[in-house]
Amino acid sequence: MSGGSVEPDLCASLPPVYDPKMEHSTLARIRPSLRACVALALLGLLSVSTAPAHDVVAELTRVASELVATVETSPARIPMQLSYSLEDPQRRVVDCCPAMVGAERPGLTYGLMPLDQRRATHAVLRTFLSDGGYLLVHAIRGLEDTLRTTATGVGLVRMSDAYRVQLFGTPANDSAWGFKFEGHHLSVNTTVADGQFRGTPLFLGANPAEVRAGPHAGVRVLATQQDVARDLVLSLSAAQRSTAIVGDRSDGGGLQPGPLPDVPAIRGLSASRMEPAQRVRLKTLIASFANVFRPEIARAELDRVEAAGLETLVFEWRGSTDPGMPYSYRIQGSTVLIEVDVIEDEPGAGANHVHAQWRDPQRDFGDDLIGEHLERDHADRPDDPRRP
Repeated sequence: MSGGSVEPDLCASLPPVYDPKMEHSTLARIRPSLRACVALALLGLLSVSTAPAHDVVAELTRVASELVATVETSPARIPMQLSYSLEDPQRRVVDCCPAMVGAERPGLTYGLMPLDQRRATHAVLRTFLSDGGYLLVHAIRGLEDTLRTTATGVGLVRMSDAYRVQLFGTPANDSAWGFKFEGHHLSVNTTVADGQFRGTPLFLGANPAEVRAGPHAGVRVLATQQDVARDLVLSLSAAQRSTAIVGDRSDGGGLQPGPLPDVPAIRGLSASRMEPAQRVRLKTLIASFANVFRPEIARAELDRVEAAGLETLVFEWRGSTDPGMPYSYRIQGSTVLIEVDVIEDEPGAGANHVHAQWRDPQRDFGDDLIGEHLERDHADRPDDPRRP
């Protein structure tokens, strides 16, 4: 597997080979290893691994091309589309809502892929995700099976294979292209151009954030993003809180399909007014998102945030600081926008539903790369709206 490490909430119970027929027998073998996962998690998505670097972009281009080949040569005629143009507006649409019965959504559905296409999809994901990030993606998918037995909602599809794959453009060393893996509580968007990689926007969610019944009771997903944030806000002095806490109600955390919303106005407590231990917690939260990706990518992202100035980051909190109550927080700077909403689905049920996103306002969807690519290699397209 790729470099990186695992935190406790990433040890959801999906088998190492994602064949539904193997699920139950494999789960019995995996569950006793949960303590080992917790021990590995002490390294977590909290610090960048020192695994050896490799050419992520070249490898990603190769495995994405192999995915295209499996679709083009497949004897199975699946009435869905994998490849779209880079200009297709669907590339910039984020849709993390649950699928509706009978509703058509763009992309190739994972659950309808033959085995070779599933293997190729996993090869793509493993190329740019860390070990912990890869497990996190499939832990989020696995929670759909929990929701299928516990959640209400007429017409909603609750299946761990109801996720979609899309490619935008043609994977090649001399072209700009993108990859998307998306479904309920998950939108992984990557862009490649001129040997460079972009991985934002990234959307992650969990419901239930803590499984409280059944064979996987006690498993938590996105725990670091919740626990460290609460530790940070509780560590603030009264004066710091008066600036950091900007409202007594959370944002609500609704996920609506569509283009990215505008970057919000910056409010909250500047990191320049934090104590050293508080800034460490702030960096830990940022690292928990960056380390979803391979160490080479994560290190570059964290270096970028530090180069822009940690002291320029702002931390904003809304809602309660009490355990089990709804809240939201935001970490914002020129190169990073993290938003986390912890939601209570029903009054009195406790907040156990998380939406989280990581964006780079300057580089979402690889806008910087594509603009530079067009400027240099496609001078015959001066009216392209993506040109800087």
